[in-house]
Amino acid sequence: MCLSTLKHGKLTFSQCVDVTLHTQGR
Repeated sequence: MCLSTLKHGKLTFSQCVDVTLHTQGR
């Protein structure tokens, strides 16, 4: 999910990681 979003260029790597952490509920 994270990588496919990066491919679209909608998020930076830092934002991607942040979203991933929130998705996992920390």
